[in-house]
Amino acid sequence: MPRIDRDRVRSLHAQGMTDPQIAAALGCSKSAVFKLRGHLKLAGHRASRGRRFSDDDLRALHAQGLSDVAAAARLGVCHSAVHQRRWMLGLPSNGASRPEPKIDEAALREHHAAGMSDAEIAALMGIARRRIAYRRRRLGLRAPSRGPRSAMSEKDLRKLHAEGLTDREIAQRVGLATITVSDRRRRLGLLAPRGRQVKIDPERVTQLRGQGLSYTEIGQRLGRDRKTIRRLCVRLGLAPRPVSKPRTSRDSAPAKAGVKGDADPACDGAVAPTGGLQAMMEMARRESAAMKRAGRI
Repeated sequence: MPRIDRDRVRSLHAQGMTDPQIAAALGCSKSAVFKLRGHLKLAGHRASRGRRFSDDDLRALHAQGLSDVAAAARLGVCHSAVHQRRWMLGLPSNGASRPEPKIDEAALREHHAAGMSDAEIAALMGIARRRIAYRRRRLGLRAPSRGPRSAMSEKDLRKLHAEGLTDREIAQRVGLATITVSDRRRRLGLLAPRGRQVKIDPERVTQLRGQGLSYTEIGQRLGRDRKTIRRLCVRLGLAPRPVSKPRTSRDSAPAKAGVKGDADPACDGAVAPTGGLQAMMEMARRESAAMKRAGRI
């Protein structure tokens, strides 16, 4: 590998060239330039991104017969940016067999004044929509509106809100999005209306329950949930009331059989009753019997 001239590297670096550009000028690899630049303690230059160039510059280079790659090297940008801009301007590629159609600016202004959108103009003129949008912006024409929007005044919103309608119902009536109605309602300081509850007819519930329908099926028919239907059935006597489970005591374990040394045959093998109080009474009875046999009482 040929030795790299350090003075040459310093000179090219001072001109603002990047490592790939210095490597291309010296005929060496980028890694070799990177290592030498680090050894010389030179800061690296990043490639400029988003560099702008005018349409006149591109037209002048295109008139000279330069390709997209050559024009990109002359302008200091990537060839894809040159290709995109040339395609937007309707310039044919140098050496291309089929030139791209040109955009008639007068016709574009006329169609835009008639209220046509970019997609409609593109379909009419046989040109891509992106090129139409780019040329329209270059001509200083605003994008056409997407269509008439439904207008709703504050008075209308307050009136519909007073009727008890929800945001979704108001949006469906006036033709707006639900989030738009919600935002306007909050700005006016109006509270969000709750969904209107459907009244339940007890006779209807009794009739449906008599037909053998479940709580869920009755709720689906009447527009209520299962728990509400079940509570109503309990109040009407159509369903049993929930029974709470009895609490279990820690002292419910069976007591031990008798005291050590107890000779009473009636107490042998006796099973202590469950429940803390009953177990204590049984133990007290046994202790009293033992004290009587011992002559203490």
